[in-house]
Amino acid sequence: APAINNEAMDSTVECDGGGDVDEFSAWLFVNGGATAEDNCGSVTWTNDFEVDTLTGYPVGGVLDCGLFTGSLDVTFTATDDCGNASTTVATFTIEDTTAPEFTSVPADYTAECSDEHPLEDATAADVCSGVEVTVVADTTVGECPQSYTVVRTFTATDECGNSSMAIQTITIQDTTAPMLTIPADYTAECDEELVFEDASASDNCGSASITLEEVTVDTDCEQQFSIERTFTATDECGNSVSATQTITVVDTTAPVISGDTEVMIACEDYDATVAHASATDNCGEVTLTWTDSEVSGGCVLPIGQYVRVYTAMDECGNSSTFEQILTLTDNVAPVFDSVPADYTIECDQDITYDEATASDNCSGATVTVEQEEIAGDCPQSYQIVRTFTATDNCDNSTTATQTITVQDTTAPAINNEAMDSTVECDGELNFD
Repeated sequence: APAINNEAMDSTVECDGGGDVDEFSAWLFVNGGATAEDNCGSVTWTNDFEVDTLTGYPVGGVLDCGLFTGSLDVTFTATDDCGNASTTVATFTIEDTTAPEFTSVPADYTAECSDEHPLEDATAADVCSGVEVTVVADTTVGECPQSYTVVRTFTATDECGNSSMAIQTITIQDTTAPMLTIPADYTAECDEELVFEDASASDNCGSASITLEEVTVDTDCEQQFSIERTFTATDECGNSVSATQTITVVDTTAPVISGDTEVMIACEDYDATVAHASATDNCGEVTLTWTDSEVSGGCVLPIGQYVRVYTAMDECGNSSTFEQILTLTDNVAPVFDSVPADYTIECDQDITYDEATASDNCSGATVTVEQEEIAGDCPQSYQIVRTFTATDNCDNSTTATQTITVQDTTAPAINNEAMDSTVECDGELNFD
C-alpha cells in the first residue's frame, strides 16, 4: 500500500456564517494536508465525506451549537493503481468563540421625572447563530425621591454561549419647580375686613410644601399701608418658586360732618372757637376747622347772620366740607350799672343832676334822660322825675327813674321887727 508521508492534520476554524465551508472544502482538497507515495506507481486520494440529503449536515458530523458549528472526522484514503490503500484520519472543527455584536443600543439620556421614560430594547446579531438579548436594570437613588439613575445592562448571548454587554444610563432628575397659585392682589378700604387666603401648589412629580412670609410696608398715613405676602412652594428635591400677593389698604373715604344746617345763638353765648357740628372718620382721627363769613349784618357786629364753612380732614388727607348758617340774636336789654339816687332838698339848695350808666351783653348801651316837673302845694314845693332809658344797638331798652323832691319848710326870716306906732284917733292909719 502507499506510504503515508504526512498524516492528515486536524483543522479548527472560526465560524463565519458560511465562509468556513470554503475553508472546509480547501482542507478536503488538500486531503487534510496528508501526502503519500507508492513504491510502484501513482497514488489516488479519496475521503469518506458525504452530506445527508435529508438534514443537509455532513454524515457523521457532530453539531455543536448553532447552525454551523461542530466537528467531523474525515478518513482520507491513498490508493495505488493496484488497489492497495492506506488511510489517515483528521478532524475538521468549526467553532464559534466570537461574541455577538450589538446592532443598536438605546442612547443614554437625561429626562425630567415628569417626562416619559422610554425603555427601548437593544438588538444584536451573530454571524453563526441566533442571539438572545437580556437586560438587567439597576437603580441608584439620588438626593431626593424624584432623582435617580437607572443603569440598564444589556447582555447579548449567542447559541454557543458567547456574550457581549452594552450599557445604557438613564438619568432621571427633578429640576422643575412646583406650580404655585396665589391669591390675587386686591385693594381694600381701611375699615374693611382683610381676607387672607391661602396659596396652593402642585408639583410635576411629588408633593410641595408652602411657606409664607408677610411684610407690612407703612406709608406717611397710618391708615394706609400694604401687606406683601410672599408664598414659596418647595418640592421634595428643593426646587422652589416664589410669588407675592400685595394687599393694599387705603383710606379714600372722607370724614362725615354732622350738624344742623341752621343754628340760632344768643349773642352772649357766641364763641368763635366753639363748633356747632362734629365730624367722624371711618378709620382715624379727624381735625375739624371752620371759617365764618358774614352774609347779613345785624344791629351791630358780631350780631347778624354768618355762613360757617366747616372742613373736616382725616389723617390721610381726605376732607369734606359742610355749610352752616349761624344766626346771632340779641333780645336782652341793657342793664343799668348806676342810677342816681332819689333825694330831697330845700328850695334854696342847688339841684345836682348826676348821670346814669348802663352796659349791654352784646353791644354798647346809650343812656338818654327825660325830666318831668310835678308841682307841689306851693310854687317852691315840687318834684323833678328823671327817667333814664338805656338802649343797645339792637333797640333793646330798659328804664330807671330818679326823683328829686324840692320843698320849702323854712319860715321867712324877720329882718326888721315891727315897731309899735301910736297915732291920734283922728290921724290916718298906715298899715305897712
